[in-house]
Amino acid sequence: MYFILPFTTDFCDDELNALFYAAEPNKYHDYIISTNYRHIITTNYDSLLEKSAKKLGYKSLLTRSYSYVEQQNLSIAIYSQNTAIIHAHGKISDLKLDQFVLTRDDYLTIMKHNPGFRLIMNSIFLTNSVLFTGYGGSDPHFEDIISDLNMTLNWDNEGEDLPRCYIMLRKDKITPIREFLNDKHRVDIIAFDEYNQMTVFLKDLAESNPRRE
Repeated sequence: MYFILPFTTDFCDDELNALFYAAEPNKYHDYIISTNYRHIITTNYDSLLEKSAKKLGYKSLLTRSYSYVEQQNLSIAIYSQNTAIIHAHGKISDLKLDQFVLTRDDYLTIMKHNPGFRLIMNSIFLTNSVLFTGYGGSDPHFEDIISDLNMTLNWDNEGEDLPRCYIMLRKDKITPIREFLNDKHRVDIIAFDEYNQMTVFLKDLAESNPRRE
């Protein structure tokens, strides 16, 4: 028998904060931070990328970490071509329990109340090729952006000068939907057998194109 006791959202907020803040970055985060990406977009709420930036001494990058509600700062960073860490679903330090993005409706609410953020995201995808890593195989946030751009601009798989998206997936995670994106939506799948191969790939990127700061 289970006894379920009533609790407050403040209690859950405290527990979630303790859980997220106790986590420490690993090599995966370090390789991402150490590579000279123009922007680093994450749907995670934690501050692991920021902790990695602090550990590795990228102090100016550490000051350019923004949530989706910080549209003015984000637009300035993009216009100035300064690398920023972008939390597409928000930061744990700023969110309450009822503000987490868990469903498609939650995502649509963000877009409805933050139209400037959608414009910023579209501008990033319009002018840059994007690498998805740690991608579980489905995220309506990014899939909608990719589909919107392709349908609105009539992009297809022709034209080598147009930006593309690259998604790193384990071979057993590649589904017919991913194959469809690969064929029709300017998305290239980078397939690998084991997760350690992805780590090696990210390490090679960091060594061949190190962050300059």
